[in-house]
Amino acid sequence: MLIQLVSIILIPAISAKHAINSFKGRIIGGYDANIADYPYQVSIANPGFGHFCGGSIYKANTIITAAHCVDGIPPSEIIIRAGSSSRKGGGITINVEKIIVSNLWNEKTIDGDIALLILQKNLPISNNIKPIELATDNLKNGDIAYISGWGVTDDENVTEEIDPELPDNLQAVDVPIFDWKECNILLEGKLTKNMFCAGQIDGSKDSCRMDSGGPLVMNNKLYGIISWGRSCGKPNSPGVYTNVKNFIGWIKEISKEN
Repeated sequence: MLIQLVSIILIPAISAKHAINSFKGRIIGGYDANIADYPYQVSIANPGFGHFCGGSIYKANTIITAAHCVDGIPPSEIIIRAGSSSRKGGGITINVEKIIVSNLWNEKTIDGDIALLILQKNLPISNNIKPIELATDNLKNGDIAYISGWGVTDDENVTEEIDPELPDNLQAVDVPIFDWKECNILLEGKLTKNMFCAGQIDGSKDSCRMDSGGPLVMNNKLYGIISWGRSCGKPNSPGVYTNVKNFIGWIKEISKEN
Protein backbone atom coordinates (compact mmCIF):
# COMPACT_ATOMS: atom_id res chain seq x y z
CA MET A 1 0.00 0.00 0.00
CA LEU A 2 1.35 3.41 -0.93
CA ILE A 3 1.81 5.94 1.83
CA GLN A 4 -0.09 9.17 1.28
CA LEU A 5 2.60 11.74 1.97
CA VAL A 6 1.29 14.95 0.52
CA SER A 7 -1.96 16.85 0.85
CA ILE A 8 -1.87 20.32 -0.72
CA ILE A 9 -4.33 22.98 0.33
CA LEU A 10 -4.56 25.84 -2.16
CA ILE A 11 -5.08 29.23 -0.58
CA PRO A 12 -7.20 31.70 -2.59
CA ALA A 13 -5.36 34.69 -1.10
CA ILE A 14 -2.05 33.34 -2.41
CA SER A 15 -1.03 33.38 -6.04
CA ALA A 16 -1.85 30.20 -7.92
CA LYS A 17 1.76 29.09 -8.24
CA HIS A 18 2.12 28.96 -4.46
CA ALA A 19 0.38 26.56 -2.11
CA ILE A 20 0.17 25.90 1.59
CA ASN A 21 1.28 22.33 2.16
CA SER A 22 0.02 20.17 5.01
CA PHE A 23 1.43 16.64 5.07
CA LYS A 24 0.26 16.05 8.61
CA GLY A 25 -1.00 18.52 11.10
CA ARG A 26 -3.85 18.21 13.60
CA ILE A 27 -4.09 17.38 17.28
CA ILE A 28 -6.33 14.35 17.84
CA GLY A 29 -7.46 13.27 21.30
CA GLY A 30 -6.23 16.51 22.83
CA TYR A 31 -7.52 19.19 25.19
CA ASP A 32 -7.79 22.97 25.36
CA ALA A 33 -4.40 24.42 26.30
CA ASN A 34 -3.28 27.77 27.69
CA ILE A 35 -0.54 29.54 25.77
CA ALA A 36 1.15 30.28 29.12
CA ASP A 37 1.92 26.56 29.30
CA TYR A 38 3.17 26.49 25.69
CA PRO A 39 4.66 30.01 25.31
CA TYR A 40 6.99 28.89 22.50
CA GLN A 41 4.05 27.95 20.24
CA VAL A 42 3.10 30.27 17.37
CA SER A 43 0.50 30.21 14.63
CA ILE A 44 1.76 30.68 11.07
CA ALA A 45 -0.90 32.28 8.92
CA ASN A 46 -1.70 33.88 5.59
CA PRO A 47 -3.31 37.33 6.05
CA GLY A 48 -6.25 36.37 3.85
CA PHE A 49 -6.69 32.69 4.57
CA GLY A 50 -5.68 32.46 8.22
CA HIS A 51 -3.81 29.77 10.16
CA PHE A 52 -2.16 26.99 8.16
CA CYS A 53 0.82 25.72 10.20
CA GLY A 54 2.48 25.90 13.59
CA GLY A 55 5.95 26.89 14.71
CA SER A 56 8.22 27.32 17.72
CA ILE A 57 10.05 30.40 18.97
CA TYR A 58 13.81 29.85 18.91
CA LYS A 59 14.91 33.46 19.33
CA ALA A 60 13.04 36.74 19.56
CA ASN A 61 13.32 37.10 15.77
CA THR A 62 13.44 33.43 14.71
CA ILE A 63 10.72 30.78 14.34
CA ILE A 64 11.36 27.08 13.68
CA THR A 65 8.80 25.32 11.49
CA ALA A 66 8.52 22.63 8.81
CA ALA A 67 9.98 23.21 5.37
CA HIS A 68 6.86 21.84 3.70
CA CYS A 69 4.80 24.59 5.34
CA VAL A 70 6.65 27.50 3.79
CA ASP A 71 8.77 26.29 0.87
CA GLY A 72 8.03 28.38 -2.22
CA ILE A 73 5.87 30.95 -0.42
CA PRO A 74 6.95 34.61 -0.42
CA PRO A 75 7.65 35.99 3.08
CA SER A 76 5.18 38.79 2.36
CA GLU A 77 2.35 36.23 2.37
CA ILE A 78 3.08 34.96 5.89
CA ILE A 79 2.51 36.39 9.35
CA ILE A 80 3.01 34.77 12.74
CA ARG A 81 0.84 35.16 15.84
CA ALA A 82 2.48 34.66 19.24
CA GLY A 83 1.34 34.96 22.83
CA SER A 84 -2.30 33.91 22.34
CA SER A 85 -4.22 30.69 22.95
CA SER A 86 -6.48 31.74 20.07
CA ARG A 87 -5.46 31.47 16.43
CA LYS A 88 -7.85 34.30 15.55
CA GLY A 89 -6.82 37.11 17.87
CA GLY A 90 -4.85 38.28 20.87
CA GLY A 91 -1.14 38.23 21.44
CA ILE A 92 0.94 39.87 18.74
CA THR A 93 1.29 39.43 14.98
CA ILE A 94 4.56 40.06 13.15
CA ASN A 95 5.44 39.88 9.48
CA VAL A 96 8.11 37.56 8.15
CA GLU A 97 11.21 39.07 6.57
CA LYS A 98 12.99 35.95 5.33
CA ILE A 99 12.36 32.21 4.92
CA ILE A 100 15.34 29.86 5.10
CA VAL A 101 14.70 26.22 4.19
CA SER A 102 17.17 23.48 5.09
CA ASN A 103 19.45 22.49 2.22
CA LEU A 104 18.58 18.87 3.10
CA TRP A 105 14.89 19.43 2.36
CA ASN A 106 13.57 16.86 -0.12
CA GLU A 107 9.93 17.19 -1.09
CA LYS A 108 9.74 13.63 -2.42
CA THR A 109 11.08 11.90 0.69
CA ILE A 110 10.07 14.62 3.21
CA ASP A 111 13.64 14.46 4.55
CA GLY A 112 15.13 17.59 6.10
CA ASP A 113 11.67 19.00 6.83
CA ILE A 114 12.75 22.11 8.73
CA ALA A 115 12.84 25.84 7.99
CA LEU A 116 13.51 29.08 9.84
CA LEU A 117 11.39 32.21 9.64
CA ILE A 118 13.27 35.45 10.31
CA LEU A 119 10.86 38.10 11.58
CA GLN A 120 10.79 41.75 10.61
CA LYS A 121 11.07 42.73 14.28
CA ASN A 122 11.72 40.99 17.58
CA LEU A 123 8.96 39.38 19.59
CA PRO A 124 8.44 40.97 23.03
CA ILE A 125 9.44 38.20 25.46
CA SER A 126 6.88 37.67 28.23
CA ASN A 127 5.15 34.92 30.21
CA ASN A 128 3.19 34.04 27.07
CA ILE A 129 6.00 34.50 24.54
CA LYS A 130 9.21 32.61 25.25
CA PRO A 131 11.92 30.88 23.21
CA ILE A 132 12.36 27.16 23.75
CA GLU A 133 15.65 25.36 24.28
CA LEU A 134 16.74 22.87 21.63
CA ALA A 135 17.21 19.28 22.74
CA THR A 136 20.71 17.85 22.35
CA ASP A 137 19.79 14.19 22.91
CA ASN A 138 17.39 11.71 21.34
CA LEU A 139 14.12 10.56 22.82
CA LYS A 140 13.77 6.89 23.78
CA ASN A 141 11.03 4.41 23.01
CA GLY A 142 8.22 5.01 25.49
CA ASP A 143 9.19 8.56 26.47
CA ILE A 144 6.16 10.83 26.80
CA ALA A 145 6.28 14.11 24.89
CA TYR A 146 3.74 16.84 24.17
CA ILE A 147 2.48 18.20 20.87
CA SER A 148 0.32 21.26 20.33
CA GLY A 149 -1.39 23.21 17.60
CA TRP A 150 -4.58 24.55 16.02
CA GLY A 151 -5.04 21.82 13.41
CA VAL A 152 -8.37 20.11 12.75
CA THR A 153 -9.51 17.75 15.50
CA ASP A 154 -11.59 15.50 13.26
CA ASP A 155 -10.10 14.46 9.92
CA GLU A 156 -13.26 12.77 8.67
CA ASN A 157 -14.79 14.27 5.54
CA VAL A 158 -11.98 16.83 5.13
CA THR A 159 -10.85 17.16 1.53
CA GLU A 160 -8.72 19.56 -0.48
CA GLU A 161 -11.93 21.17 -1.75
CA ILE A 162 -13.46 21.72 1.70
CA ASP A 163 -11.96 24.10 4.25
CA PRO A 164 -11.41 22.18 7.49
CA GLU A 165 -13.06 23.40 10.66
CA LEU A 166 -10.28 24.40 13.03
CA PRO A 167 -10.43 24.87 16.79
CA ASP A 168 -10.10 28.46 17.93
CA ASN A 169 -8.27 27.46 21.11
CA LEU A 170 -4.84 25.86 21.14
CA GLN A 171 -4.96 22.07 21.53
CA ALA A 172 -2.34 19.83 23.15
CA VAL A 173 -1.87 16.15 23.89
CA ASP A 174 0.76 13.80 25.26
CA VAL A 175 2.17 11.18 22.88
CA PRO A 176 4.53 8.24 23.48
CA ILE A 177 7.68 7.90 21.39
CA PHE A 178 7.70 4.93 19.01
CA ASP A 179 10.58 2.55 18.47
CA TRP A 180 12.28 3.78 15.28
CA LYS A 181 12.66 0.34 13.67
CA GLU A 182 9.09 -0.68 14.47
CA CYS A 183 7.74 2.57 13.04
CA ASN A 184 9.85 2.21 9.91
CA ILE A 185 8.28 -1.20 9.33
CA LEU A 186 4.77 0.22 9.82
CA LEU A 187 5.53 3.03 7.38
CA GLU A 188 7.12 0.71 4.80
CA GLY A 189 10.71 1.93 5.10
CA LYS A 190 9.96 5.63 4.56
CA LEU A 191 11.81 6.93 7.64
CA THR A 192 15.22 8.59 7.41
CA LYS A 193 17.76 9.25 10.15
CA ASN A 194 16.32 12.76 10.44
CA MET A 195 12.88 11.47 11.47
CA PHE A 196 11.28 9.77 14.46
CA CYS A 197 7.74 8.67 15.32
CA ALA A 198 5.30 9.35 18.12
CA GLY A 199 1.65 8.57 18.84
CA GLN A 200 -0.67 5.89 20.15
CA ILE A 201 -0.68 2.61 18.22
CA ASP A 202 -4.51 2.80 18.14
CA GLY A 203 -4.41 6.31 16.67
CA SER A 204 -6.25 7.90 19.60
CA LYS A 205 -3.59 10.59 20.11
CA ASP A 206 -1.95 12.10 17.06
CA SER A 207 -1.06 15.17 15.03
CA CYS A 208 -2.44 15.90 11.57
CA ARG A 209 -3.54 18.54 9.10
CA MET A 210 -2.55 22.15 9.93
CA ASP A 211 -0.53 21.23 13.02
CA SER A 212 2.44 20.82 10.67
CA GLY A 213 5.55 22.72 11.71
CA GLY A 214 4.49 22.74 15.34
CA PRO A 215 6.49 21.50 18.33
CA LEU A 216 7.05 18.15 19.98
CA VAL A 217 8.43 18.91 23.43
CA MET A 218 9.63 17.08 26.52
CA ASN A 219 11.03 18.71 29.67
CA ASN A 220 10.68 22.15 28.04
CA LYS A 221 13.02 21.23 25.19
CA LEU A 222 12.17 21.09 21.50
CA TYR A 223 12.81 17.58 20.18
CA GLY A 224 10.65 17.40 17.11
CA ILE A 225 8.73 19.25 14.40
CA ILE A 226 5.37 17.89 13.25
CA SER A 227 6.08 16.66 9.73
CA TRP A 228 4.07 13.91 8.00
CA GLY A 229 2.17 10.66 8.27
CA ARG A 230 0.32 8.01 6.34
CA SER A 231 -2.98 9.13 7.86
CA CYS A 232 -4.28 10.96 10.90
CA GLY A 233 -5.61 9.29 14.03
CA LYS A 234 -5.64 5.82 12.47
CA PRO A 235 -4.29 2.57 13.99
CA ASN A 236 -0.72 1.55 13.12
CA SER A 237 0.00 4.98 11.59
CA PRO A 238 2.07 7.01 14.07
CA GLY A 239 2.98 10.60 13.30
CA VAL A 240 6.43 11.41 11.93
CA TYR A 241 8.55 14.25 13.30
CA THR A 242 11.72 15.99 12.16
CA ASN A 243 14.53 15.28 14.64
CA VAL A 244 15.63 18.76 15.75
CA LYS A 245 18.86 17.47 17.30
CA ASN A 246 20.22 16.67 13.84
CA PHE A 247 19.85 20.31 12.74
CA ILE A 248 21.17 22.20 15.76
CA GLY A 249 24.40 23.20 13.98
CA TRP A 250 22.47 24.51 10.99
CA ILE A 251 19.98 26.40 13.18
CA LYS A 252 22.72 28.10 15.18
CA GLU A 253 24.73 29.00 12.08
CA ILE A 254 21.71 30.57 10.35
CA SER A 255 20.58 32.42 13.48
CA LYS A 256 24.04 34.00 13.89
CA GLU A 257 23.77 35.41 10.40
CA ASN A 258 20.32 36.86 11.03
